[in-house]
Amino acid sequence: MGELIPGMLKELIDRITAVVLMGDPRHMACEEYHHGTAHKEDEDGVFPRSPEQVEILNSHKDKISSYCNRKDALCAVRGKRNLAGHYDTISSFVTPAKEWVLEMIDGIEELPEVPDELEVTKWI
Repeated sequence: MGELIPGMLKELIDRITAVVLMGDPRHMACEEYHHGTAHKEDEDGVFPRSPEQVEILNSHKDKISSYCNRKDALCAVRGKRNLAGHYDTISSFVTPAKEWVLEMIDGIEELPEVPDELEVTKWI
């Protein structure tokens, strides 16, 4: 994809508790924070990360959870491309992702206010 963008300040990175990626088109099967069924090298996303980018993200693996299944046409391009599989990846992992985030924020003394309902928009 292009050059690396400048990194975030360490002070900002330290404030991040959890990052969830679902159907990430930059997914790499070698990422240490990956979950799902797309594990083989030929199951990388349509815009795979460079080795340097993977190394940087793997250094924050305890704060990242990325979900991708083999049938997802964007995060795992192996085999027949199926956009419905992309939406299936998302719906398949909503509950485990939510539980992981709740586990990650458990014990944090000051949580930001979150609205009761969040608007989710599907886009292509």
